[in-house]
Amino acid sequence: MPWADRCPTSRRWVVAWRKRILDRADHDRDFRASVRERCRDDLVYFVCLCVWIQDPRRSRTLPFVPWPYEVQTLREIERAVDEGHDLLIEKSRDMGATWMVLAVFLHIWIFRPMAATLAISRTEDQVDKHGDPDTLFWKFRFALARLPTWMRPLTADTVLHVENLSNGAVLDGRATSADAARGGRRLAVLIDEHASIEHAAEVEAATADVSVCRLRVSTPKGMNTFGKLRHSGKVRVLSLHWSKHPAKARGLYTTGPGDVVKLLDGFRGLVRSERRNPDTNQPETVVYQFPDAYPFILDGKLRSPWYDGECVRRASDVEIAQELDLDYLRSGHAWFDGNVIERLKRTTVRPPVAAGDLAWEMSPEERVIVRAFVERPGGIIRLWCPLTVQDRPSQEANYAVACDVSEGQGASNSTGSVYNCTLGAKVGELVTASQLPEQFARTVVALCRWIGGGTGEPFLAWEQNGPGLIFGKEIVRLGYSYFYRVRREEEIDPRAGQSRVPGWPSSRVNKQLLLGDYRRDLAAGDFLNPSLLAVEECLQYVVGDDGQPIHEALVDEKTGARAAHGDRVIADALVNLARKELPHFAMPPRAIPFNSYLGRKMAEEERERRQHERD
Repeated sequence: MPWADRCPTSRRWVVAWRKRILDRADHDRDFRASVRERCRDDLVYFVCLCVWIQDPRRSRTLPFVPWPYEVQTLREIERAVDEGHDLLIEKSRDMGATWMVLAVFLHIWIFRPMAATLAISRTEDQVDKHGDPDTLFWKFRFALARLPTWMRPLTADTVLHVENLSNGAVLDGRATSADAARGGRRLAVLIDEHASIEHAAEVEAATADVSVCRLRVSTPKGMNTFGKLRHSGKVRVLSLHWSKHPAKARGLYTTGPGDVVKLLDGFRGLVRSERRNPDTNQPETVVYQFPDAYPFILDGKLRSPWYDGECVRRASDVEIAQELDLDYLRSGHAWFDGNVIERLKRTTVRPPVAAGDLAWEMSPEERVIVRAFVERPGGIIRLWCPLTVQDRPSQEANYAVACDVSEGQGASNSTGSVYNCTLGAKVGELVTASQLPEQFARTVVALCRWIGGGTGEPFLAWEQNGPGLIFGKEIVRLGYSYFYRVRREEEIDPRAGQSRVPGWPSSRVNKQLLLGDYRRDLAAGDFLNPSLLAVEECLQYVVGDDGQPIHEALVDEKTGARAAHGDRVIADALVNLARKELPHFAMPPRAIPFNSYLGRKMAEEERERRQHERD
């Protein structure tokens, strides 16, 4: 049985055990040999017995006594090296991941002859800088210098290079350039703070042939190369969330249905205590006692008093998402406010009342004729409004429709958004990834003519760039004429500078204004969006290096290109623009049936008025 399976939970016990074992090994050669052999065969035994770490915040040198999650992590790193596969370690801040990788590298450096390992970080100063305890090599040398003298070999130590002269094993360091480590061969490579690397895609390409075991360690910073790798399904992922750390998880709680607080402390045996049961001499698990009137935060997240304190101390929600929550979407400087999105999910989001497809056909005159709306659970149209007896949305309202058009090859969606301008809410959504732009145009015309409304047809807008040009040409050919026309977005007057060119032109300025208006109206409650997917997609938009809103999935870090991508957010933002610009239309007064109560009352009042005039 591995020694870690019986690993004690008391740091005080481990310190006393260390002293006892090491004192005996200093004076007993045979015992020393057996201890060395045990250290070679059991990584966690070696760490618990021989490795010391430094906590610079408290100026303390501590024995590395691994918590249960650290034992698992050490084993996973060792397995990745032995089996030869990549490992991605996503972590909350201050979870000891870098120390654990370096402890494994130290074990390799001592016990595996001719083993060559490599440590990479964003800059050379972060890899090796004299006297800087934040660098990788400072940590490695710190642990090496505190090994027992009979464990520590002769060493050749220079900048970015530490060699074991007894067995030829080496640890080298590199900064992350486009050609980092290209041409070399290593048993394992540590890529520290991967998400902060400027040329991460180039580093991935450069290290692919260097080692079959790349240990990528980082906190998230948006959906960059590290985030895409983490969600690709192509690499083994180890998550070190703060809730795995027993000291930080004391008082762990969350919120259940009806805002009921659920206490989780002790549920997974997360609390280590120095106090021992006097009868069994075993460590006791002590459940956290909350003070009276503790201000529990009822947001459904996993929380603890430590986490609540960090949320107060840290500067922003982005920092909390990045440093603590392992939240890739919110850690990338989101364009939309995450708190607003969470509020919308609780207040305005609801399931659609109907889903289905439209049955339509083309007439000999090349006009779209709508036959019926066919309800089907997997249909491309979803509605959040009841249908009338004519199986149409209410005709006593004005509507706007906006579209974002893709190539229709399955890589991204063509989307449409339907907005009831009279009620002030989004009421429909059209999403398909398989229709070519001209096919999608016919579907949209059918949708518009089925919706109808007080103006007879909805006011239509679409992004004219790329496949939108083909879409717009087909819209005009089909005889649809009630649509948005190009104007200068920077004009304050919505109809200033209007031309006869159909469609909305996307540009840096236009997109920033479009998404800025949509962000403001969502937060103010002026645009009601009931679609869960559309609201969640807002979190995928981040602020780019140039200050512009971009979709995280569109960033190609090698070329900086932004690919065409149709999604719900652009369609919703466009329909938000269209609803403000459609010509004002007053609904005609409804005819009042003469035999109704109101009709009879009005007729009586009219008779009384005429009688009064005759008198």
